[in-house]
Amino acid sequence: MNILDATIETITPHGELLYVQARAADSAFAILAVAPLELPKKVRLLFKETDVLLARRDSALLSPNVYAASVNGITKGELFWQVALGFGGGSLVALVLAANARAHNLESQSEILWSIKPTEITLQGED
Repeated sequence: MNILDATIETITPHGELLYVQARAADSAFAILAVAPLELPKKVRLLFKETDVLLARRDSALLSPNVYAASVNGITKGELFWQVALGFGGGSLVALVLAANARAHNLESQSEILWSIKPTEITLQGED
């Protein structure tokens, strides 16, 4: 599980949904949550390694949550590769199919983009 400490910037209700804008690691994140939800100012953004999408730096992803990162390391398995990404002074992990990683020549120390859909982020209040 990836965990980023964040600060809520805005919450916009729309029917049963909340559009939450938060800041983590000096980057803006968009999150869709179900109302009613009471959130403290400080939260954690949680998302699974399997929900992190990777792309080449020259890709044009149409998503609100697209960030640059460096590949700090790769643990290669038969089916999946575990990719460690440097982001905002910290790190997070993505799991990608080994066949896709090989087809796109994914390697350590390369610069890539990563993305997480607003619906795949869970908000957790800090204890």
